[in-house]
Amino acid sequence: MKLVLPNTEPRIYQQVIFSECVTNPKNTLVVLPTGLGKTIIMAYLSAYSLNKVPDRQVLILTPTRPLVHQIKQMFSDSIGNLSTDLILEVSGEIPPAKRGQEYPNAKIIVGTPQTIENDLLYGRLEIRNVQLLCIDEVHRATGDYAYVSIAKEAKCQIIGFTATPGNNPEKILEVCENLRIGKISVTNPADFDVQDFISVHTPEVIWIDLPDQYRSLLTKLQELQDELLATLKERLSSIKKSKYLGKREALAIHQQIVFQTKQDSSYGDLLISSSNLIRVQHLKELVESQGLPQVANTIKKWRQKKSSKALRLFLEDPIIHELETSLGDKPLIHPKLGFMISDLRAELRDDSKNESRIIIFSNFRDTVHFLHEELTNSQINTGVFIGHSSSKTDKGLSQKDQLKVIDQFKKGEIKVLISTSVGEEGLDVGNCDLVIFYDSVPSVVRAIQRRGRGRKRKSRVVHLVTKGTRDEGMYWAIKQKDKRMKQFLKEELPELLNNTQKKQQHTTLDGFFRKSSKKKS
Repeated sequence: MKLVLPNTEPRIYQQVIFSECVTNPKNTLVVLPTGLGKTIIMAYLSAYSLNKVPDRQVLILTPTRPLVHQIKQMFSDSIGNLSTDLILEVSGEIPPAKRGQEYPNAKIIVGTPQTIENDLLYGRLEIRNVQLLCIDEVHRATGDYAYVSIAKEAKCQIIGFTATPGNNPEKILEVCENLRIGKISVTNPADFDVQDFISVHTPEVIWIDLPDQYRSLLTKLQELQDELLATLKERLSSIKKSKYLGKREALAIHQQIVFQTKQDSSYGDLLISSSNLIRVQHLKELVESQGLPQVANTIKKWRQKKSSKALRLFLEDPIIHELETSLGDKPLIHPKLGFMISDLRAELRDDSKNESRIIIFSNFRDTVHFLHEELTNSQINTGVFIGHSSSKTDKGLSQKDQLKVIDQFKKGEIKVLISTSVGEEGLDVGNCDLVIFYDSVPSVVRAIQRRGRGRKRKSRVVHLVTKGTRDEGMYWAIKQKDKRMKQFLKEELPELLNNTQKKQQHTTLDGFFRKSSKKKS
């Protein structure tokens, strides 16, 4: 039976990518801007492979359960004459024994990498039966992430898809090495064949001044930071004085002391100071980019926890007591909120056709809940989109609940979606008119994923950035990293992969499928 995709009209760039993958069987890294239909390309590649070798399987990996469900659904809708029973949706929610029984009958397997890795380890799935491995959000293929071990076992062609393959050249090269990438296909937003389909983002930055009370609290936290650093430097001269100390630097100091303690247990008492140095950085970040209500909530949670000695000493510090007193019963809200509410009202004011969709991103779950409450009180129709959690106080959303929220957002039952990082990657949340960065992100990958949620032909992307803080520092750092990454992909990586070939003339998708059909007959 020849598999066909009757309900799709492939675009030129999709045909080019498909052709590049099937005419040259090297493992391929496909860099494609968000919203340009990478799942359709996967579907065509899957159908083509199964037409050629019907008794083998295709494996699709994607990082989250909602993404697994969405890809499976799109494959079912696209490959018209393939029974949905032959497209297997796999996640940890399905018992292992049942997965083992279903694998042999499936033609296309769509699963989360951790589950697939376990099933390969315990022999429930045979990797030798896989003729094509497609990896979604392939920038995750670093370190000990499950993509790496699965790719190591695969003896078939691997095709990885991403909007951006890494935060820096080193990470991009690591992805290429882990997947044995032999060539790269890069589609840029400026390419002529994507102009009719790409979203034109109008970037805007709203620069926010910190109120005096906020600056006063940062001064107090700086005092506590200096005290902790002095204690650490007195015993460990290897801790260098740094002009800037952030959460990453504080974590590095803590790891250094953990290592030192393993060599000499007398340094163990310094772990209290290094742990509390991290807490100071967390509070400073909340003050600078989130708001005093979030600071108060964080300290409240710490007081309710079964605390360690380090946390008890931290909460007993006079500076923390002074900080709590100054917060009062109604902590001053970050001025970002006022700017954002004005923008939201202007965007929604003339939405008589119920077409406007807005997504707001924050790095912190507490802020997502806080914004939901504040915007709801301001009569703005909002929904929350967060991941599942093992926390007793905030369980988050199950996969079923996440899919329900996305459906409500697409239908307009929810106009404004407030999301943590779970909404950044891959999920089809529909076409947004406005994407708001409530805070900056330290990662090029995450920044590009956030921007990619704006999929209307002309959409706005607004950054709320607090002047003179790490919020601003991250904003400028990401702009530079983004520029460097694009240059690396265009000029350096193809040379490193020994892939200097020019784009060639490609036949159409129908042409490939006709050839495949003739060979079989």
